[in-house]
Amino acid sequence: MIDMIKLYLHIGTAKTGTTTLQHFLTVKREELLKEGFLYPLAGSIDFDPGILMTHEKLSIAIKDKLNIPVRYKLYQQEQWRKTLSTEWKRLHDEINKHSAKNVIISAESFSDFELEGIKLIKENLSSYDVKIVVYIRQQDEFYQSWYNQKVKIGVYGKDIHQFITEDRPDYLYYYDFLQSWRKVFGQENIILRVFEKQQLKNGLVGDFLEAINLKENKADLENIDSINESPSVKAIKFIKISNNLLMNKLYISDPVRQKIKQLIRIKLSEKNESLSKKIFNNILEFLIKDTQDIVLTHQEKIDILKEFEENNQKVAQEYLGRQDGRLFLKSYD
Repeated sequence: MIDMIKLYLHIGTAKTGTTTLQHFLTVKREELLKEGFLYPLAGSIDFDPGILMTHEKLSIAIKDKLNIPVRYKLYQQEQWRKTLSTEWKRLHDEINKHSAKNVIISAESFSDFELEGIKLIKENLSSYDVKIVVYIRQQDEFYQSWYNQKVKIGVYGKDIHQFITEDRPDYLYYYDFLQSWRKVFGQENIILRVFEKQQLKNGLVGDFLEAINLKENKADLENIDSINESPSVKAIKFIKISNNLLMNKLYISDPVRQKIKQLIRIKLSEKNESLSKKIFNNILEFLIKDTQDIVLTHQEKIDILKEFEENNQKVAQEYLGRQDGRLFLKSYD
């Protein structure tokens, strides 16, 4: 009997280092293939050629079939949409052309799906022994990171205290989120990892390699720089101020708005000690000295974790075998 190819489907979740892992999988693609692990080209979107490749197109193909809204610029092009119907077949063809016994698929947007979408994923992967790789993050830290990201990319200008009242992504209730995947793939096929420094084994990349059972030449593969670094608290504060100004206070055309944001980011990253920078920094320091509006308070962190406490305990007990119900090690007691 021929062993089935093992396919690791990495689905995020958000703010758990997905970009860093995809960067690693992209730049180490040839080395991984030599170790028997294929990171396919089919189904991928090359956000940064040779640097960052993610299998969002496979996810978009399922969303298209289920008439789920897609926010991706190429999706607006009819010719591009026509390619979606054959994208999964292209994946199977590529896998069949290689002798690799293991395949890695990675797209954070897979975590968007509910039961119907997850069933379609399984249907498309019925020829493989599928393992779902899921990373989860302590919810208060998720909110802080998510807020920082929205401010950084220029789509949010309000304070974090309002931000946490406006939305509660369903997947933050991790037990309920995992239940849908368990119903379709079985709990034995879910590889759950905790995105917390104390619980990651040899860093994020090392932890992922352990999750997919890649142990040979592991040290060489782990040698990779991180990507998508977070800006400092002061940088977030200044970007928030500029977002609020550009979005709410002035009428500025979008191209001009984007140019201003770009110039601000360049200025924040400059390393020279010119007079203009010193003046800029003095103004900046005055504007950003109070950061209370962009950082969660101690009580807010406690309240957020209290909301998810029971859900987290069930995850720890049922998926990680921790009878004490402790999913995350960080505490605010």
